[in-house]
Amino acid sequence: MVCDKCGAEVPAGSIYCNVCGSEIQIVPEYNILENDILDSYIGIELRMPEPEPEEKKQKKKRIANYSGRFYRNIAIIAIVIAVIVLLVSVFVIRYSISRKTEASFDYQMMEAMRYYGEENYEMAISYFDKALSITPNSTQALSYQAKCYENIGELAAAESIYHSLIELDNTNLTAYEDLVNIYKAEDAYEKIRTLRDTTEDQRVLALLEEYTVAAPVFSLESGEYGDDLTITMDSNDLAIIYYTTDGSDPVENGLVYEGEIHFDGEGRYQLKAVAQNAQNLYSDVASADYVIKYEKPEMPRTSLPSGAYLGQQIVSIEVPEGCSAYYTLDGTTPTVRSFRYQTPIVLPGAGEYVLSVVYISNHGKVSDTGVFTYVITG
Repeated sequence: MVCDKCGAEVPAGSIYCNVCGSEIQIVPEYNILENDILDSYIGIELRMPEPEPEEKKQKKKRIANYSGRFYRNIAIIAIVIAVIVLLVSVFVIRYSISRKTEASFDYQMMEAMRYYGEENYEMAISYFDKALSITPNSTQALSYQAKCYENIGELAAAESIYHSLIELDNTNLTAYEDLVNIYKAEDAYEKIRTLRDTTEDQRVLALLEEYTVAAPVFSLESGEYGDDLTITMDSNDLAIIYYTTDGSDPVENGLVYEGEIHFDGEGRYQLKAVAQNAQNLYSDVASADYVIKYEKPEMPRTSLPSGAYLGQQIVSIEVPEGCSAYYTLDGTTPTVRSFRYQTPIVLPGAGEYVLSVVYISNHGKVSDTGVFTYVITG
């Protein structure tokens, strides 16, 4: 083996030259024949790879750098899009929840009560309107809204709402109290009276009792009567009584009652009366129908029945109250021109007598004729 530096002979197995000290390059021997045969046999040429050009290396490096940046940019864009989608989703969810909350009855009531507490009644009314559009029959919203209208002086609107509350619940004592207060402020006591017709609740009726006037009481009930009538009226509240006898409204057309009322003559009479107290409150209208139809007097009666009698006889005629008796002794029908009975009738001597009697009432009604036949002997 020879040193590549100085050309000196180097012992086999040495690593360094004994002359110049250079490192010995050990190159295995190459069997040309064997390697050529092997290359031709397998069709492969064994050679050392040629070094890659610098330009190609730089191009690969640029491509690698570009690809890295490209994928990094894609990743960043994806992250940004994901963040935007997340933020939009959060916003939409929060907006939806917010809108849902603002559209709720509880939210509208909360805002309405806040403005009510601040005495901003117009804004409170607007929110109560929104709450009622969601829950139309909320008594709480209606009650507070009516109060708002009262506080801004719109009493007609408040009155309408209180009536709505009463229609929803005619035992709502608070609604009745508030409505009564409005009517008192307006001196509309007649409207208070009409509230009694809207409920049967005893608590409400007790509240309204203070504003109730007792209706007049008549001395005679409705009905048919056979004689003229005299009627008196009374009111427990010592109120003024107004009345009519033709069925018209006593509040508008009534006469002041000062004593007895007389109905004379046949016909129908419709008496209506109303009482008014010192607060100008009217009672319910009391009414009664009276029909006067004069009756025909009953059949005449005498003290002596028809028959045969011995000797002189005296006959009395029973005259009903309110009637006069007329008679004849010759069998003819009596009239007002006949004998008017005043004293007992004497049947003198023997003979046959036909006593005819009629009653004529004070109203001109004539009874049937009563005929009595007497035969006197001896």
